[in-house]
Amino acid sequence: MVSKIGKERKQEVITLASGNMKRLVIIFLLITGKPGFAQTYNVRQSVLEIGYGVAVPFGKYESTDVTDSASGYATAGTNLNVMFSYLVGKNLGVSAMISSSVSKLSSNGIKDRYETYADRIEGDVSDIHYAKWNTSSYMAGGYFTYPLQKASINFQLLAGYSRTEYPEVDVVIYSHLDSNAVEVKQSASGVSSAFCLNVGAGLKYNISEIMCICVNGNFLSCYPEFEKVVTTSSFQSATPDEVHKVHQRISLLNVTAGIGFRF
Repeated sequence: MVSKIGKERKQEVITLASGNMKRLVIIFLLITGKPGFAQTYNVRQSVLEIGYGVAVPFGKYESTDVTDSASGYATAGTNLNVMFSYLVGKNLGVSAMISSSVSKLSSNGIKDRYETYADRIEGDVSDIHYAKWNTSSYMAGGYFTYPLQKASINFQLLAGYSRTEYPEVDVVIYSHLDSNAVEVKQSASGVSSAFCLNVGAGLKYNISEIMCICVNGNFLSCYPEFEKVVTTSSFQSATPDEVHKVHQRISLLNVTAGIGFRF
Protein backbone atom coordinates (compact mmCIF):
# COMPACT_ATOMS: atom_id res chain seq x y z
CA MET A 1 0.00 0.00 0.00
CA VAL A 2 2.73 2.40 1.01
CA SER A 3 4.64 1.37 -2.07
CA LYS A 4 1.62 2.12 -4.28
CA ILE A 5 1.16 5.59 -2.71
CA GLY A 6 4.84 6.27 -3.16
CA LYS A 7 4.67 5.32 -6.80
CA GLU A 8 1.64 7.62 -7.33
CA ARG A 9 3.40 10.53 -5.62
CA LYS A 10 6.52 9.84 -7.63
CA GLN A 11 4.44 9.93 -10.82
CA GLU A 12 2.85 13.24 -9.74
CA VAL A 13 6.27 14.72 -9.06
CA ILE A 14 7.50 13.55 -12.44
CA THR A 15 4.40 15.00 -14.16
CA LEU A 16 4.77 18.31 -12.30
CA ALA A 17 8.46 18.47 -13.07
CA SER A 18 7.74 17.69 -16.70
CA GLY A 19 5.16 20.49 -16.83
CA ASN A 20 7.54 22.93 -15.18
CA MET A 21 10.28 21.91 -17.57
CA LYS A 22 8.00 22.60 -20.54
CA ARG A 23 7.18 26.02 -19.14
CA LEU A 24 10.85 26.78 -18.63
CA VAL A 25 11.63 25.69 -22.20
CA ILE A 26 8.85 27.94 -23.55
CA ILE A 27 10.04 30.91 -21.46
CA PHE A 28 13.63 30.27 -22.54
CA LEU A 29 12.61 30.18 -26.21
CA LEU A 30 10.67 33.41 -25.84
CA ILE A 31 13.57 35.15 -24.11
CA THR A 32 16.21 33.91 -26.52
CA GLY A 33 13.96 34.19 -29.54
CA LYS A 34 13.36 37.96 -29.29
CA PRO A 35 16.95 39.00 -29.87
CA GLY A 36 17.17 36.53 -32.73
CA PHE A 37 14.02 38.06 -34.25
CA ALA A 38 15.48 41.56 -33.95
CA GLN A 39 18.69 40.47 -35.60
CA THR A 40 16.99 38.74 -38.57
CA TYR A 41 14.06 41.15 -38.92
CA ASN A 42 15.72 43.09 -41.77
CA VAL A 43 17.26 40.14 -43.56
CA ARG A 44 15.29 40.25 -46.82
CA GLN A 45 16.93 40.03 -50.21
CA SER A 46 14.29 41.93 -52.19
CA VAL A 47 12.14 45.02 -51.68
CA LEU A 48 9.44 46.34 -54.01
CA GLU A 49 8.48 49.97 -53.28
CA ILE A 50 5.69 52.18 -54.57
CA GLY A 51 5.98 55.89 -53.74
CA TYR A 52 4.05 59.08 -54.48
CA GLY A 53 4.90 62.66 -53.63
CA VAL A 54 6.08 66.05 -54.84
CA ALA A 55 8.44 66.95 -57.71
CA VAL A 56 10.40 70.17 -57.08
CA PRO A 57 12.20 71.80 -60.08
CA PHE A 58 15.64 73.43 -59.88
CA GLY A 59 17.91 75.63 -61.98
CA LYS A 60 17.04 76.41 -65.59
CA TYR A 61 14.01 74.14 -65.34
CA GLU A 62 12.27 76.46 -62.88
CA SER A 63 13.66 79.70 -64.36
CA THR A 64 11.15 82.27 -65.63
CA ASP A 65 13.74 84.54 -67.28
CA VAL A 66 12.13 85.53 -70.60
CA THR A 67 15.53 86.52 -72.02
CA ASP A 68 16.88 82.98 -71.57
CA SER A 69 15.69 80.45 -74.15
CA ALA A 70 16.61 77.63 -71.73
CA SER A 71 14.06 78.74 -69.11
CA GLY A 72 11.61 75.94 -68.36
CA TYR A 73 8.96 77.88 -66.38
CA ALA A 74 8.33 74.72 -64.32
CA THR A 75 6.72 74.79 -60.88
CA ALA A 76 6.19 72.08 -58.25
CA GLY A 77 4.31 69.02 -59.45
CA THR A 78 3.92 65.34 -58.59
CA ASN A 79 6.03 62.21 -58.84
CA LEU A 80 5.08 58.53 -58.91
CA ASN A 81 7.74 55.84 -58.83
CA VAL A 82 8.15 52.10 -58.51
CA MET A 83 11.52 50.75 -57.36
CA PHE A 84 12.79 47.18 -57.00
CA SER A 85 15.97 46.45 -55.03
CA TYR A 86 17.83 43.15 -54.67
CA LEU A 87 20.71 42.53 -52.26
CA VAL A 88 23.65 40.54 -53.62
CA GLY A 89 25.71 40.95 -50.45
CA LYS A 90 25.27 42.06 -46.87
CA ASN A 91 24.89 45.76 -47.73
CA LEU A 92 25.25 46.04 -51.50
CA GLY A 93 22.75 45.29 -54.20
CA VAL A 94 21.21 46.34 -57.48
CA SER A 95 18.14 48.48 -58.02
CA ALA A 96 15.78 49.43 -60.85
CA MET A 97 13.27 52.29 -60.94
CA ILE A 98 10.46 53.55 -63.13
CA SER A 99 9.61 57.18 -62.36
CA SER A 100 7.06 59.64 -63.74
CA SER A 101 7.16 63.36 -62.89
CA VAL A 102 4.59 65.96 -63.94
CA SER A 103 5.43 69.65 -63.49
CA LYS A 104 3.04 72.57 -63.98
CA LEU A 105 4.04 75.76 -65.76
CA SER A 106 4.30 79.13 -64.04
CA SER A 107 1.24 81.12 -65.19
CA ASN A 108 2.95 84.45 -64.50
CA GLY A 109 6.15 83.32 -66.22
CA ILE A 110 4.31 82.14 -69.35
CA LYS A 111 2.32 85.37 -69.46
CA ASP A 112 5.52 87.45 -69.27
CA ARG A 113 7.03 85.29 -72.01
CA TYR A 114 4.17 85.98 -74.42
CA GLU A 115 3.89 89.62 -73.42
CA THR A 116 7.19 90.09 -75.25
CA TYR A 117 5.65 88.41 -78.29
CA ALA A 118 2.53 90.59 -77.96
CA ASP A 119 4.71 93.71 -77.95
CA ARG A 120 5.99 92.75 -81.40
CA ILE A 121 2.46 92.92 -82.83
CA GLU A 122 1.35 95.77 -80.57
CA GLY A 123 -1.14 93.71 -78.62
CA ASP A 124 -2.08 92.44 -75.18
CA VAL A 125 -2.27 88.85 -73.88
CA SER A 126 -5.90 87.92 -73.23
CA ASP A 127 -6.09 84.20 -72.56
CA ILE A 128 -3.57 81.39 -72.00
CA HIS A 129 -4.02 77.61 -72.05
CA TYR A 130 -1.06 75.29 -71.50
CA ALA A 131 -0.17 71.69 -70.79
CA LYS A 132 2.44 70.37 -68.33
CA TRP A 133 5.96 69.05 -68.50
CA ASN A 134 5.86 65.25 -68.29
CA THR A 135 9.06 63.24 -67.79
CA SER A 136 9.20 59.45 -67.50
CA SER A 137 12.47 57.69 -66.70
CA TYR A 138 13.64 54.07 -66.69
CA MET A 139 16.80 53.45 -64.68
CA ALA A 140 18.97 50.83 -63.03
CA GLY A 141 22.13 50.87 -60.93
CA GLY A 142 23.75 50.27 -57.55
CA TYR A 143 22.09 50.09 -54.15
CA PHE A 144 23.51 50.35 -50.61
CA THR A 145 21.58 49.66 -47.41
CA TYR A 146 22.51 50.03 -43.75
CA PRO A 147 20.10 48.00 -41.56
CA LEU A 148 18.93 49.08 -38.13
CA GLN A 149 16.76 47.08 -35.70
CA LYS A 150 13.44 47.80 -37.41
CA ALA A 151 14.53 50.16 -40.17
CA SER A 152 17.20 50.74 -42.78
CA ILE A 153 18.91 53.70 -44.43
CA ASN A 154 19.34 53.32 -48.19
CA PHE A 155 21.29 54.99 -50.99
CA GLN A 156 21.12 54.41 -54.73
CA LEU A 157 22.89 55.66 -57.84
CA LEU A 158 20.90 54.96 -61.01
CA ALA A 159 21.25 55.77 -64.69
CA GLY A 160 19.05 55.16 -67.68
CA TYR A 161 16.96 56.91 -70.24
CA SER A 162 14.10 59.40 -70.06
CA ARG A 163 11.24 60.54 -72.28
CA THR A 164 9.97 64.12 -71.95
CA GLU A 165 6.84 65.68 -73.42
CA TYR A 166 7.12 69.36 -74.29
CA PRO A 167 4.15 71.34 -72.89
CA GLU A 168 1.89 72.78 -75.59
CA VAL A 169 0.90 76.43 -75.11
CA ASP A 170 -2.08 78.22 -76.70
CA VAL A 171 -2.25 82.02 -76.27
CA VAL A 172 -4.87 84.53 -77.46
CA ILE A 173 -3.59 88.08 -78.08
CA TYR A 174 -5.64 91.10 -79.04
CA SER A 175 -3.61 93.19 -81.48
CA HIS A 176 -4.09 96.87 -82.24
CA LEU A 177 -2.97 96.16 -85.81
CA ASP A 178 -5.57 93.47 -86.55
CA SER A 179 -9.29 93.57 -85.83
CA ASN A 180 -9.32 89.82 -85.16
CA ALA A 181 -7.84 88.12 -82.11
CA VAL A 182 -4.40 86.66 -82.75
CA GLU A 183 -3.90 83.06 -81.66
CA VAL A 184 -0.36 81.86 -80.93
CA LYS A 185 0.35 78.15 -80.51
CA GLN A 186 3.64 76.53 -79.56
CA SER A 187 4.29 72.79 -79.52
CA ALA A 188 7.03 70.25 -80.18
CA SER A 189 6.93 67.77 -83.03
CA GLY A 190 7.48 64.79 -80.73
CA VAL A 191 8.66 63.35 -77.43
CA SER A 192 12.37 63.76 -76.70
CA SER A 193 14.54 60.98 -75.25
CA ALA A 194 17.72 61.56 -73.26
CA PHE A 195 20.19 59.97 -70.84
CA CYS A 196 19.25 60.55 -67.20
CA LEU A 197 20.99 60.23 -63.85
CA ASN A 198 19.36 59.71 -60.44
CA VAL A 199 20.95 60.02 -56.99
CA GLY A 200 18.72 59.01 -54.10
CA ALA A 201 18.52 58.30 -50.39
CA GLY A 202 15.73 56.96 -48.25
CA LEU A 203 14.48 55.38 -45.04
CA LYS A 204 12.49 52.18 -44.67
CA TYR A 205 10.66 51.32 -41.45
CA ASN A 206 9.42 47.76 -41.04
CA ILE A 207 5.82 47.44 -39.86
CA SER A 208 5.63 43.66 -40.30
CA GLU A 209 7.68 40.75 -41.57
CA ILE A 210 6.88 41.60 -45.20
CA MET A 211 5.78 45.25 -45.24
CA CYS A 212 7.54 48.55 -44.62
CA ILE A 213 6.89 52.28 -44.87
CA CYS A 214 9.26 54.07 -47.26
CA VAL A 215 10.35 57.72 -47.51
CA ASN A 216 12.69 58.64 -50.37
CA GLY A 217 14.38 61.66 -51.89
CA ASN A 218 15.65 61.33 -55.48
CA PHE A 219 17.47 63.95 -57.52
CA LEU A 220 16.85 63.40 -61.24
CA SER A 221 18.72 65.16 -64.04
CA CYS A 222 18.37 64.88 -67.83
CA TYR A 223 18.95 67.11 -70.84
CA PRO A 224 16.47 66.41 -73.65
CA GLU A 225 16.69 68.18 -77.00
CA PHE A 226 13.53 68.99 -78.93
CA GLU A 227 14.51 69.12 -82.59
CA LYS A 228 11.44 70.93 -83.85
CA VAL A 229 9.48 73.32 -81.64
CA VAL A 230 6.95 75.15 -83.79
CA THR A 231 5.30 78.49 -82.98
CA THR A 232 2.24 79.15 -85.14
CA SER A 233 0.58 82.56 -85.26
CA SER A 234 -2.62 83.66 -87.00
CA PHE A 235 -1.53 87.30 -87.12
CA GLN A 236 -2.83 88.92 -90.35
CA SER A 237 -3.21 85.38 -91.76
CA ALA A 238 0.27 85.56 -93.26
CA THR A 239 2.73 85.10 -90.41
CA PRO A 240 5.11 82.17 -91.13
CA ASP A 241 5.73 79.47 -88.53
CA GLU A 242 8.77 79.89 -86.33
CA VAL A 243 10.76 76.67 -85.99
CA HIS A 244 13.67 76.22 -83.60
CA LYS A 245 15.49 73.70 -81.42
CA VAL A 246 15.10 73.68 -77.66
CA HIS A 247 17.64 72.14 -75.26
CA GLN A 248 15.97 71.89 -71.87
CA ARG A 249 17.89 70.99 -68.73
CA ILE A 250 15.50 69.13 -66.40
CA SER A 251 16.49 69.02 -62.72
CA LEU A 252 14.00 67.59 -60.23
CA LEU A 253 14.02 66.68 -56.56
CA ASN A 254 11.37 63.99 -56.13
CA VAL A 255 10.32 63.50 -52.49
CA THR A 256 7.98 60.56 -52.03
CA ALA A 257 6.40 58.39 -49.35
CA GLY A 258 4.83 54.98 -49.83
CA ILE A 259 4.80 51.34 -48.95
CA GLY A 260 7.20 48.50 -49.62
CA PHE A 261 6.96 44.71 -49.74
CA ARG A 262 9.92 42.69 -48.45
CA PHE A 263 10.54 39.15 -49.64
